[in-house]
Amino acid sequence: LTGDIVTEPPAKESWYRIAKIFEEAKIPWCVTLGNHDAEIDVANRSEIFSIIDTLPYFIGERGLENIEGAGNYVLPVKASNSEKIAALLYCIDTNNKPSNPNYWHYDWVHFNQIEWYRKTSESYRKSDDGNSIPALMFLHIPLIEYNNIVGQETTAGIQKEGVASSDINSGLFSSLIEMADVMGVFCGHDHGNDYIGIDKNIALAFGGRS
Repeated sequence: LTGDIVTEPPAKESWYRIAKIFEEAKIPWCVTLGNHDAEIDVANRSEIFSIIDTLPYFIGERGLENIEGAGNYVLPVKASNSEKIAALLYCIDTNNKPSNPNYWHYDWVHFNQIEWYRKTSESYRKSDDGNSIPALMFLHIPLIEYNNIVGQETTAGIQKEGVASSDINSGLFSSLIEMADVMGVFCGHDHGNDYIGIDKNIALAFGGRS
């Protein structure tokens, strides 16, 4: 789930209702939090993970305490016929609002988060004899590079609003290019958008509220 999932109180009971859907379907699930998820009756984003951490079929993580945000983690996907790791799912917290209003309305992925991704990617590469392991990345607020796919012939889907990215280019996209493992980035945030395009051979996609 790519954020803005529970936006009205009571948060705890609402997350339980969300979890019930996956429990009945017996489907593992994980979350990257939206900017609205922590704006109701919870103290902060970490508290949300303390609510959902033990819920049935939840496989996400709060992540490391010493980097920005809550919900920076990677989920390895094993091959169907062995214990070999065949793919990786990165979840990155895009936070909420910057502390300084001069930096516009939305926060960005911070350097220590990008550093964590790069080190994690390199660690998996070394464990697979130097080969990049195919990966997808999930977050809430779109990267500023999403503007590059608007109106392109290779972009398909429904666009009902603009790209509400951070005004700051965090540099995450350049790291995706350099690490050469993430094939596609999927975000939420702009709830009227449900489209996908390609920039620098990386898929950039909206998924509505999912």
